[in-house]
Amino acid sequence: MRQFALIACKFGDLLVEFGSLKNDELAIAAYKLALQVYKRDTFPEQWAKTQCNLANAYKNCKQGGWSKSYEQAIAAYEEALQVYIRDTFPEKWADTQRLIAHAYSNLALIYKLECPESYDKIISAYEKAIEANSFAQRVYSYSTSREKWAGIRDIIAVDKEQEIFAYEKALQIYTRDVYPEKWAELQSQLAIAYRCRIRGDSAENCERAIAIYGEVLQIYRRDQFPEKWADTQFSLAIAYRLRQRGNRAENLEQAIAIWEQVLQVHTLEAFPEKWANAQFNLAYEYKHRIRGEKAENIEREIAAHKQSLQGYTPACLKWARTQHRLARAYNERIRGERSENIEHEIAAYEKSLLTFTRNTFPEDWAQTQYELSICYKKRIRGELVENLEQSIAAYELALQFFKNDASSAADATPENLAMVYCNLANDYKNLAIAYQRRIRGEPAENIKRAESACELAISACEQPLQVYTCNNFPIQWANVQHILAVVYRNRTSGDRIENIELAIAASKKALQVYPHDDFPEQWATMQYNLAVIYSESNWVQNLEDSIKTFRLALEVRTPEFLPMESLQTAYSLGNLGFNNNLPEIAIEGYSMSIVALEKLRSQFFDLFRNEDIISQAIEVYANLVQVYIDLSESAKALEICDRFKTVELLIIREIYPQGDIPPEIITELDRKRRAIAIAEEKLNQLVNDSSQF
Repeated sequence: MRQFALIACKFGDLLVEFGSLKNDELAIAAYKLALQVYKRDTFPEQWAKTQCNLANAYKNCKQGGWSKSYEQAIAAYEEALQVYIRDTFPEKWADTQRLIAHAYSNLALIYKLECPESYDKIISAYEKAIEANSFAQRVYSYSTSREKWAGIRDIIAVDKEQEIFAYEKALQIYTRDVYPEKWAELQSQLAIAYRCRIRGDSAENCERAIAIYGEVLQIYRRDQFPEKWADTQFSLAIAYRLRQRGNRAENLEQAIAIWEQVLQVHTLEAFPEKWANAQFNLAYEYKHRIRGEKAENIEREIAAHKQSLQGYTPACLKWARTQHRLARAYNERIRGERSENIEHEIAAYEKSLLTFTRNTFPEDWAQTQYELSICYKKRIRGELVENLEQSIAAYELALQFFKNDASSAADATPENLAMVYCNLANDYKNLAIAYQRRIRGEPAENIKRAESACELAISACEQPLQVYTCNNFPIQWANVQHILAVVYRNRTSGDRIENIELAIAASKKALQVYPHDDFPEQWATMQYNLAVIYSESNWVQNLEDSIKTFRLALEVRTPEFLPMESLQTAYSLGNLGFNNNLPEIAIEGYSMSIVALEKLRSQFFDLFRNEDIISQAIEVYANLVQVYIDLSESAKALEICDRFKTVELLIIREIYPQGDIPPEIITELDRKRRAIAIAEEKLNQLVNDSSQF
């Protein structure tokens, strides 16, 4: 039977190739015979391919009229899509969507010839053609299949012009005076067409859409057509968001006000999905709002995202997208405890994985794993060891996808391939650092894995640097250089001196792109990284350069504006002075560290609770006491001793009120407490001795 079906298909192909009305009819009959053998359940791919061939034959057959033939062709293509689903057969799915779009576009032209006054059928055909091409365009992205993407975009542009023309012709028949509701319906669709128009001036297209919506709302009054009124307001709000003319801040305020009105009609009880969509968009407006206090805007964004989640279910893609946006909002949140915000961020990302599974949405799944790895690395609550393990596990899951993505992108454009490899290199860099800090496992195995990740990161940087240059892709080029600088700094294999030199060279290259005036924070971060690299070599010149570069970073990383970054930089400067017997430098760095610590304690207490920061605080006070003792400045040493006792009480009473102090902190406190007690004893002895003279 399979042989019979194969012969029938071959025969049909030959008949289509030679062409004629009689041959096309015979071809259709042959394909139908084949489909009696190629059942969807038993031979799905052969069945889908035969449906597509049948559709092609229908398009050539005039029997029953062209419109009927194309309608039958579209039906056969849509049958094939039951097998050619996007996740399993992305290319075939996209190609079939393109064929459907082409068929609908031709069907619209046929309707114009056969029944020129049937505007509903003509418009519907163009809309479906545009929709199918838009589906295909999602697979043929600009970065991976530029020619196909551009070709589809051109087709959509033509169809959109035809759609606008059809609406305007229809409006000559369905006038406002005679057919007010039909007129308003057509005007609404015309406004959407202008808003999505590819040709013409985009700013002017948006203005026309806004003007048309205003006219429609004269018919769709809230008291008479509440749902249609709300639907039109929904579209108007989006138009104001996209508006290029006028004041940007005012346009966003208009959009926010309109969303608030829409939600009075699109309630959760009556229209749950529409209500959720409006809340989703309202959250977007608050995220980008220019007016108002930033902290308050973020609170409103979070509230709107939470509201929208009540109208979606985990089966809905927008539910997962909302969870992602909610997680990012918590990451940016200014109010509330930082530790609590991170917990909310983690929870939202983990919930999104109910929808973004590895099989259905692999790219979104991998991106979520990557975001989770960052969250666990910065997590304040929980055990430090466990958080690091979670971070490593999430990194490795994300890397599984990115490695496959890199290997499958061989036919992608150079720019897209460079982006994939750049992401891969960054992930390997982070994985290497995570293994170097890992507490669990065999130390030798952790070192081995860290070394392997470093080498893979360096290797992954090679491809992007063939595409990115300082002139044509400056930001991307600088990011690759930054990755290389961090990797070479942490690299344990190879010659250490050579690795340091390579790290310094890469850092200096990255700084070419980030000048102080244009990118102050990035510039300061690059300066800090360069200073750390300098500090890890034993050369006198590098030591001087390290001090100079730390000071440059601290010009931006001040305790007042960036307390966390200021503490990181000043602490490193203080350690540099302490370890190299440079007391003035140690005092400079540790003194600024104390200012940054006090800023964190007074304004960002949840950050101050971080175990790493507590350890740094203990070390800063203890080391500074030792520096002043070595300088015989007893009064200042005693002052720092008293301040350390205040910090110790804070740790015991406020940070760990239940007495659940981590063992690492207890050990560190005991060690420094003993050292400071000995120092105090010496200081008191010195004071007593000096008073006898």
